[in-house]
Amino acid sequence: MERITITVACSEHDYRGAERLRFADPLLEQEFQREYFHPKAYDFISTWGLLPGVAILLGFGALDVVSISANQGVVAALRFLEILPLVLLWLFRKHPLIVRGLRGLYTLYLWWLGTSVLLIIAAVPPADPVHRAYVVSLPMVVLTMFIAKPYWRLALTCAALLAVEYALLVFGMGVDPLLLGGDWRGVAGVELVLLSALTIGAITCYVIETGERREFVAQHILREARACLAAQKEELADTLSSLEVANEELRRLARERSELAAIAAHDLKNPLAGIKLQLELLQRYSRRMSPQQFEATLQTMTDAAERMLSIISTFLDHHAIETGNFNVVRSTFDLGEVLAAAIKHLQPRSAAKGITLRFERQTAMVLADPNLVLHVAENLISNAIKFSPLNSTVEVFLAGCSDGMVTFGVRDRGPGLTESDRAKLFGAFQRLSAKPTGGESSTGLGLSITKRMVEAMGGRIWCESEPGNGATFFRSAASSE
Repeated sequence: MERITITVACSEHDYRGAERLRFADPLLEQEFQREYFHPKAYDFISTWGLLPGVAILLGFGALDVVSISANQGVVAALRFLEILPLVLLWLFRKHPLIVRGLRGLYTLYLWWLGTSVLLIIAAVPPADPVHRAYVVSLPMVVLTMFIAKPYWRLALTCAALLAVEYALLVFGMGVDPLLLGGDWRGVAGVELVLLSALTIGAITCYVIETGERREFVAQHILREARACLAAQKEELADTLSSLEVANEELRRLARERSELAAIAAHDLKNPLAGIKLQLELLQRYSRRMSPQQFEATLQTMTDAAERMLSIISTFLDHHAIETGNFNVVRSTFDLGEVLAAAIKHLQPRSAAKGITLRFERQTAMVLADPNLVLHVAENLISNAIKFSPLNSTVEVFLAGCSDGMVTFGVRDRGPGLTESDRAKLFGAFQRLSAKPTGGESSTGLGLSITKRMVEAMGGRIWCESEPGNGATFFRSAASSE
């Protein structure tokens, strides 16, 4: 059965207005007819109005054979024309046209059935007992017309037509219908019964449809309330999920702050202690120090201060990234020149460990933030120096251009990375299995910050390594060509 669903809002006003037999909202009225009342009427008529009706009419037909004394051919023809529409409606009850129009067709059929009964009353001699049985069946047809969930305006029209036909039969043709019973005889009795059937049928039709409309509105309001509750439940679940995500982020930030404070206290403690020791030495022995000793003490203090500055800069970079205060200013520049500047800046640190920085200068124009690229290059080269053995080589090289991206790499001769190291390589506050070879400190933030900077510029960073064979870090940047 084909149905068209229209969703509209119902209110208490619609519930109270059901007795008007038409909702003020045309969409609501359309949904009631198509989705609620019409399917129920279709089920009622197709179940109780077709084959049961055929059985009842066949029973009357059998009674006709033994009870009618005249005009049996006319009555048989009328009986056939009564049964044929019911059989056709039953055979084609699943056809879309019949499904949509069964209510109206069945009401029109009942009007035809009432007309046929009037014709049989006119054809059957009043002396035959079956004559009075047909007179009794006429009010039953009228009553059925209103009970079978009709379009009530059509039902009233058909009932009025039957009343006109009855008047023509009685007053125009002079037929005197007789009721069964001792006191109720003659035209007046029949008119009273017909009027009662019409009144009771109309009231019954009104009560049935009013009840159906109220039930429809109540179900609609309940369905809307459930949908509203479901939407609120879903919204609440989304809110709780968002709160859980926010709480998890707060917990992560709290853990990072705790780790940051612990790392800061630990990593800043040693250089501060070194500076304090050197100051105490200067305070106590400065007059007896040679110029070379005095300069060496100052250099030790300077190195410690630089380590502190590097640690603080790392923390500030991490804070800037986490808080979003991180701007990328792109311009076109020579990547080879920036790499050479990074190597020059880190030359003293590599020389202190006997590490050679090897780089063949090439020109490669890229579109990125030169300051961030310098920072990334220094982080990667510094990391390679930190984990390379003494008196080894760190190689910086341009790996070429592909798909509009220029790639450079930093290769060391350190212990390499394990599978576990690769899984957490670019995470914040991650400590790897390899240890610095010169006693340097490690915050566990360097590669995490580097990755965030690279991605902010639209590039990519990755590592190729095997345990015992060193590591090569690659970083790509957009070519300006």
